[in-house]
Amino acid sequence: MQAFVHLLRLLVLFLCARGTMFETTGGLEATLTVSELLPNGTIPISDGIGQVFIEVGAADGGLLFDEEGDFFPDAFVLSFEPRLEAYSTVLARSKSPRLGHYHERALLVPLAVAAEDGTSELFLGGPCSSLLAPKHAPGRLTCLASDFSGSRRVSTVSLRTVLGKWLAWSSGGGWPIDLLKIDAQGLDLEIVRSAREYLWRVKRVNLEVVSDACNLGYAGAPSCSEILATMFDLDFAPAFNWSCDEFQGKCYEMNFEFVRPGVLPLHYGVLPWGSQCWKGINAEDRDFCCKEPRSWYQNCWSSLFRRGPCCDKR
Repeated sequence: MQAFVHLLRLLVLFLCARGTMFETTGGLEATLTVSELLPNGTIPISDGIGQVFIEVGAADGGLLFDEEGDFFPDAFVLSFEPRLEAYSTVLARSKSPRLGHYHERALLVPLAVAAEDGTSELFLGGPCSSLLAPKHAPGRLTCLASDFSGSRRVSTVSLRTVLGKWLAWSSGGGWPIDLLKIDAQGLDLEIVRSAREYLWRVKRVNLEVVSDACNLGYAGAPSCSEILATMFDLDFAPAFNWSCDEFQGKCYEMNFEFVRPGVLPLHYGVLPWGSQCWKGINAEDRDFCCKEPRSWYQNCWSSLFRRGPCCDKR
């Protein structure tokens, strides 16, 4: 862990790169500085920041900062994406001389988040890449039926280290986490459990949940019932009064937001809510959008109108 104490460093399999070059078993590795840390080993966060979001597994289609940055102008987003193909795409749009800082309120780190610090095998399937071994199960949706093209060794950092060191305060405790969003393709729940001693600082968790009806696509991945039971045990409840019944017995994936007792969903008071979403729309269309598990693919939702707030069942 000494490599994480003063600098975030990335070991990349590159044939040519700035930084120290040395051979390892089967490859060349280069040590690159991603972001400097403060003398106490924490990530520098600028003045004026009032909220901190963490994103594990930055999506190809858009980062959490792209989705939420305009809605939460005082938020700092710390994202993790171990696939260099996706990482380089984000950095290509940045004008900052600091490698990982693609925005003054956002930092993207090319590490995988896992239960432990170290290294792990990343099984490659584009945006469906996972630290868990894939299982072949044809005929299922999106990542559950993805083709995997090999694997590579990647550096990992634990959520325990991120919360307990990088986002800690020298006076004790650390930054409250307004949102922890995890899309780790089957490893989501294990990542949350691994940082149990720091979860009191986390207000909300967004997880990718797979229906109990699915033949899970990754070895050891939990289904909806196990995820909900574990999150209840960790003192988080599904927002909007959601349950595994949202899937209606079908094999789908869906993002669930979980909240601490007394904590409102992230977008409460920010986005249209309940009846505000349905002005000029008939009840039949409303019921379809709120009940159909794959309503996102039926042109029901947008960045402004989202299923959770618009179909709140509390």
